[in-house]
Amino acid sequence: MNNIQNVLDILKDYANKNILQVYIPSLKKEVGFRPITGAQQKKLYDAGYDNLVFRTKFIIATYEIITENCLEQDITNELNVLDRLAILLAYRKTLHGDIIKSEYGDAVVTESVNKLAKIQDLSRTIEYDKIKIDIEVPKIAEQYKHEKEIRYQQVLAKKDTKNFVEALGDMYIGETCKCVKEIYVENSPINFKQFTPQEQIAIIETLPVNLINKVGEFIKILFNLNTEVLTVKAKKEDIETSIVLDINTEFLVEI
Repeated sequence: MNNIQNVLDILKDYANKNILQVYIPSLKKEVGFRPITGAQQKKLYDAGYDNLVFRTKFIIATYEIITENCLEQDITNELNVLDRLAILLAYRKTLHGDIIKSEYGDAVVTESVNKLAKIQDLSRTIEYDKIKIDIEVPKIAEQYKHEKEIRYQQVLAKKDTKNFVEALGDMYIGETCKCVKEIYVENSPINFKQFTPQEQIAIIETLPVNLINKVGEFIKILFNLNTEVLTVKAKKEDIETSIVLDINTEFLVEI
């Protein structure tokens, strides 16, 4: 076995025999994913130093891992941020087990996994005057595109150092862009997804604030849902405490 290609082929074959089946909430079915590799774990370690508000490097790293490992490549563009959460929780269980250690005691990942399995479609249409917007849970491909094109180089250069308050305006418009599926002006679609992230931002910034606020209400629903899903019970000496899991590099690789 001294031929490097033979070694790599054997290891790839091993990976293909150890598939992780993950229930994807938006698709209402299980999808297979290959195990995380050493190179992919290195990406996660590299994401340890990140923009603390947007978590740009973590979003990019996990998107690339998910799309590289997914056995059904035709569905990767349809995966949303709640699906990503389900996949990362499944990887965490596989890598380090179901138990989460905290200062308040032990919690279990499965509690969050079970909540995700019950989520229904959240897509809806909002309108104001002669403008309608189809909104949805952000796709991970859209989130990846925004972070890669708008913030990634700044993060690498360690220039993106805004705190939460300073970044609030960027978050407000950026998260709105990611939730928009299509915009209709007098019932004519503008094909919103064809535009670059910067162009999408320009479009969103010209919309009436009444519409933007309605998208903002949807974003709040998503935020609260995400918090609810990640809120689990930790138990220590018969005392139960609710804690919120933080899905980051440390959660996946236990630095």
